[in-house]
Amino acid sequence: MDASELNTLLDQVRPYVQEVQVQAVNSETFINSETATSIKRDSPIKIIFANNSDQLTDEQKNDIKSARGTDFEFDPSIQYGSVIPNSSANTDSGGNVVLSTDDFATSVPLSFSVQPVYANTTSQLVNSVILKSKESMESLTSFKLKIAKSIVRSDGITLQDEFISNSGFTTGATSVININFE
Repeated sequence: MDASELNTLLDQVRPYVQEVQVQAVNSETFINSETATSIKRDSPIKIIFANNSDQLTDEQKNDIKSARGTDFEFDPSIQYGSVIPNSSANTDSGGNVVLSTDDFATSVPLSFSVQPVYANTTSQLVNSVILKSKESMESLTSFKLKIAKSIVRSDGITLQDEFISNSGFTTGATSVININFE
């Protein structure tokens, strides 16, 4: 198998952002963020990755393993250390995950902490990550997320494409619980 054929097959394992999820007010359950409303102001943001490795035949998987090693993983297997939240209001400050309220003219600072979500309890394969904003998000405001291609699998394969939310999500109103009386 030549390099061109191998690269064509490897494109099937190249991860992509399958879905972004957030939590609604009064809920701990994650829901799809697109067009979601009444989202918690302190909602974590969950990014779920997938790939098209299920489209490969057994023969194609064996060809990849012959070229890349028998321990090659076909799951998205994200290197969560490559997920770098943008931690300032400047959208060009080096983060590859940007949260914005104004179509990315500015950024809502995210916490630098990235929590991995493992594929299952016995695996070290990461198929999702959870991020949080540094501060509670502004109430009754629409947010979009942009995720750059520079996020990689554990073997260095980058995302297929940059991801940008179509509609994003809108936070709920401030409640008495959200106000910190001192």
